[in-house]
Amino acid sequence: MSKGLFENISDELRNLSWEMAAMEEFKGNVKDVEEVIESINSPLTIMVMGEFSTCKSIFINEYILAK
Repeated sequence: MSKGLFENISDELRNLSWEMAAMEEFKGNVKDVEEVIESINSPLTIMVMGEFSTCKSIFINEYILAK
């Protein structure tokens, strides 16, 4: 099974952070790269707002079914 886009990006960023850790001038940025990796791997929270009876539930259900 092939990896997803975000898994590939995480792997590449992890490799980059290892290379940066080996270079004195970039050691201070390793933590920043690791924070980006964590944020890519964490779930995305989305809020759907709207007035009463404006089909918010239908929108959410259709989106979930489309995936």
